Amino acid sequence: MTIRRAPSEVRTTFTIIPNVTINDDRLSWEAIGLLTFLLSKPDNWIISPAHLMKQRGAGRHRIYKVLNELEEAGYIRSEKVRDEGKFAGFDRVLYDVSNNLTVKEEPVVVPERVKSKERKPDLLFESIIEVCHIDATRLTPSARGSINRAVKELREVGADPEMVLKAADEYRQRYATLTLTPPALAKHFPALMVVQKNTVAPKPKSKVNDCNTCRGTGWCDDPDDYTVVVRCVECQGVGSTPI
Repeated sequence: MTIRRAPSEVRTTFTIIPNVTINDDRLSWEAIGLLTFLLSKPDNWIISPAHLMKQRGAGRHRIYKVLNELEEAGYIRSEKVRDEGKFAGFDRVLYDVSNNLTVKEEPVVVPERVKSKERKPDLLFESIIEVCHIDATRLTPSARGSINRAVKELREVGADPEMVLKAADEYRQRYATLTLTPPALAKHFPALMVVQKNTVAPKPKSKVNDCNTCRGTGWCDDPDDYTVVVRCVECQGVGSTPI
């Protein structure tokens, strides 16, 4: 019986055995041990049961039992031998891989995706981009940062989406030629909401008239810088003038 296996440049020093062979659960530990011993021999080494019995002091019956186990598992095979093209009998050949081994595929464990918490929409953020006519799909990091800062400022003063809509309407009435932006909305929000509150709430009966300059809000644009809101210089911030 001879030995055949995959070629290797390091076999003279090391014995290389495929993992699929080592993990063949059809083989007993004894069979794996004998197979390892045989595969450590050169390719032209003749396997002799008598020699094997002397190596480990094993009896004839034990050696043949293990050899039969290897043959049933497909590691020892009988092959035809030809001499000058003519059939010359059979030779038993030892292989390092079985010819009838069914490789068991280990189940692939796919880690479950961590379900990310659904992010609740920020209604204040969405109301700001709505009134400012901003396309949320085209936001750059700096543009988003500008909106976030406006959201933070408005949230700190208790603003809600409805108040943002009202403030935006008032801003466009007062500054018809200017573009409404999130920073501008946050900056002018106090004055814009004072106007809204006065227009919604009933006016108290009094013997005074609303100031024509600030319309009763007490606030007006700085005459030197229309982007700045200051106390009304006409009524000194009172919002009304005597009759």
